[in-house]
Amino acid sequence: MSGARVFDIWDSGERPKRGDLPPPPPSGPPEQADPWPTCPFTPLGAGAGRYWFLDAQGALTDVPSSTLAQWPKLLELCAGDRAWLVTNFPAFDKEGLPIDWFNLRSATGAIMRRCAEMPPFDAEMARRRYGLWKVADGYALHLGDRIEWCGGEERAGFVRENVLWLRLSPRGGHAAPADVSLGAELEKLLATWSWRDKKGAGIMLGLMVSGWIAGALPWRPHGFVVGEGGSGKTTLLRDVIGGLCPLTRYLNDYTEPGIRQLLSESATCIVLDEAEGDSGTEMRLRRTIEMLRRASSGSGVQSVKGSSDHTAKQFTLTGSAIMGAILPPPLEPQDASRFTVLELDRLVPTLSESDITAFVARNGPALWGRAIAEISRILALVKILRQRIIDRGFPARIADQLATIAACRWVMLRDAGDDPRSADVEDGPDEALAIVDHLFTTDDERVADSTGNQALGRLLMSAVDMAGDKKTLGQVLNRHRWVTKFLITSAGDREQDEERKVRTAEGEKLDALLQGHGVRWGGCEAARADGAPAPPLGLFVCVAAHPRLERAFADTAWTGKRWGAALAQLPGALGGRALPPQRIGGHKPRVVWVPAVLFEAPEDD
Repeated sequence: MSGARVFDIWDSGERPKRGDLPPPPPSGPPEQADPWPTCPFTPLGAGAGRYWFLDAQGALTDVPSSTLAQWPKLLELCAGDRAWLVTNFPAFDKEGLPIDWFNLRSATGAIMRRCAEMPPFDAEMARRRYGLWKVADGYALHLGDRIEWCGGEERAGFVRENVLWLRLSPRGGHAAPADVSLGAELEKLLATWSWRDKKGAGIMLGLMVSGWIAGALPWRPHGFVVGEGGSGKTTLLRDVIGGLCPLTRYLNDYTEPGIRQLLSESATCIVLDEAEGDSGTEMRLRRTIEMLRRASSGSGVQSVKGSSDHTAKQFTLTGSAIMGAILPPPLEPQDASRFTVLELDRLVPTLSESDITAFVARNGPALWGRAIAEISRILALVKILRQRIIDRGFPARIADQLATIAACRWVMLRDAGDDPRSADVEDGPDEALAIVDHLFTTDDERVADSTGNQALGRLLMSAVDMAGDKKTLGQVLNRHRWVTKFLITSAGDREQDEERKVRTAEGEKLDALLQGHGVRWGGCEAARADGAPAPPLGLFVCVAAHPRLERAFADTAWTGKRWGAALAQLPGALGGRALPPQRIGGHKPRVVWVPAVLFEAPEDD
């Protein structure tokens, strides 16, 4: 049978020849008056020669008119099931008997008319993917294949309140809410890591919970976990934080565009490991942090980017991130109120990885269930705690960050009867805020960090390669100071002569390494007060063009040799004409001198 013959049979039989009578009326069932209530896909409208649908799987698809007129595309919209098409647009053979197929022309025409009757489709309509979202009557949890509303559950893939709820791959779900004892067990598990901040486990609990309900929060805090090899950082980020909630996304290699495209239209916790601040990833990390900063408040990131096909692509990002690194970059002032930094020391394991994995798998759904069940309580508590922080004289952004962390932790550990009941300022400590009270900073303190202190932190956190061992310049400087102190205190002690030879050689290497990076530790005659026995110690920093200092301050407010002016603003610092050129690395450049009293980092044994 020829192709034309097949086509004619599928499209209501053969065309009548000249002089012939038309085929007898069909004996099949008549076409339904309104086929759309049972349609397996959802027409959304048309525009610019394209037709838009939510297909039978709930996925958004746009189809050009030429493609819509092809039977494979109609079957694709119906997920391969032709029953609806055959029932409503039947095809007949030449005798007028129905066949098990559909009339392509009739079906295509009806679908086009249906789309044309609707308002033009808005390709920028808001869309929802994974996560917890605020809706008119409460909250909705998008789990991929289904949506949990306050009043029940619905299959994903529909339009409501001018929002597209897309159907995606299923991502598991939560269980009945855990009680406070399980929340305490989770904090106890987190406390097995060696946090430098004694309240680190509680702060991390608050950060995690805020990520689970990110889309419902008016402010979404971010965290930064800093720890060298052996601190258990990756186990914490990947197995615990990344494992407790199935919507959390763990990544250890990423770019800002990649995160934006992968997580657009989602409201989830994002775990970004290996966020190193070395020169090779500096710009990548900075762009990621800038994007996350915009995702903190309100509706999150609303971004429009150009594409290779000369059309604008819209992206949104609503989430709470926890990043991990060995050497994180110093945060700019505008980032400091959005990222809470926690440091880890080397870990002495008390639990095996299998124990940790078992706890996460066993308790994750119930812990997530508690966070979801307590959303209204969390929001009420955030409002109360935020006002208490502001009334104590701290900035609103600090209040947003710390109140959210404190409230999210509190509801996991305490029942509603223990909550503060008003925003009135009370004398004495607030128990709910006790976990974060040491993190409060004033505007004056943050302004100080935005100039000289911030530039100094940037310099000390810049990466130094010591024969393959990644260190910061601050760590190298601390070691050099320790060696110098040892040589002074051990002078004249013959029992330590051999040790002094080793440390002398080490000190010479460290000094050369520092000078190769444009700095030198030493005494400053110009800073000596009248009658002082010796010049005070401090750090000379080259302010002329220096490749490694340029790299350390790249993409900051202090690039282009402006770090010298910033460092000169520090208390006790000297620069300009008050200080003659100093010898650093075989040259005598102009320098700024920063006194030792500003270097309070712990010494490296």
